[in-house]
Amino acid sequence: MTVAEMTVVERTMLERIMAGMTMLERIMAGMTMLERIMAGMTMLERIMAGMTMLESIMGGMTMLERTTGGMTMLERIMAGMTMLERIMVGMIQNNTNKLNC
Repeated sequence: MTVAEMTVVERTMLERIMAGMTMLERIMAGMTMLERIMAGMTMLERIMAGMTMLESIMGGMTMLERTTGGMTMLERIMAGMTMLERIMVGMIQNNTNKLNC
């Protein structure tokens, strides 16, 4: 992954550390940046391959990037969506009837 690609997906150092995947941990896992490029698994290719939620979190992707990556509603619920999000999704699916009550 080039510097330009990292900028596009907004992979800041803070996001990587918060996701529990610092550079040291990635090297220990045998997946340095060079090895990932050689394996043909850039961030875009991983999204297109439908990577799981666990892999998305370990990859340091933000919630916005996961949503725009084409994650279905079912996948978000299985990934532990908060109660507020479930209620809001229910309101949207019911044509926002509950919002006006």
